[in-house]
Amino acid sequence: MRTIPLAGAILCVALATGCTDSVPHVDGEAAPIGAVSPSAAASAAPSSIPSAPASATSRPASSAPATTKAKAPAAPSVIGPFGVGALKLGMTRKQAEATGLTTRWTATNADCSQPTHLRGSTGENAGNDGMVYYSKNRGVEIIDAHPGLSTPEGIRIGSTFKAMRKAYPSWEDFTGADEDGLEGTGRGAVPVPGNPKAVYRIVASNSMVVELTLQYNDQGCYE
Repeated sequence: MRTIPLAGAILCVALATGCTDSVPHVDGEAAPIGAVSPSAAASAAPSSIPSAPASATSRPASSAPATTKAKAPAAPSVIGPFGVGALKLGMTRKQAEATGLTTRWTATNADCSQPTHLRGSTGENAGNDGMVYYSKNRGVEIIDAHPGLSTPEGIRIGSTFKAMRKAYPSWEDFTGADEDGLEGTGRGAVPVPGNPKAVYRIVASNSMVVELTLQYNDQGCYE
């Protein structure tokens, strides 16, 4: 009886085990050792649809600083006791023009300048169209009112003679007039309350105030 060496027996067992008709099946596609499987590559690959770019951070549009136009000085509404708004008796022509309340001066004569006039007035007639006179020695001597200006006591061109006399009981006609202003010249003056250096020259006609002027009491332009 022949004996089988131990090594040969082990070899036979191994062969018997490995020599089966069925081959073990592993799910998935075969790939060389070290290669990445298609399924794994697909999962790792970036999406074919590109993601939307991040929106740029919105910044508020810078606006240029608003420019403010220089405003013209507001038109004054009061004449007296020292002037009209920033325009005062005694100012030089240059100072008067700097207020922005007058037009430029035109010409001069021996005693007083041919007048400039207040802005907002016509400057056509003395006494009620906003004329302004000056002299080299006194500066601005006379400022005429125009419609729209009234004294602090409320008298204006168009006030009744009676209202004027009530506001200024010391008004006197240069040649004498009755209480209705129907006699005499109708031209008179009254000291300006609060300014002892000035008077209101007030002219009445047909029982109405038709001229109103703030002036030095010793002005040398007329009368």
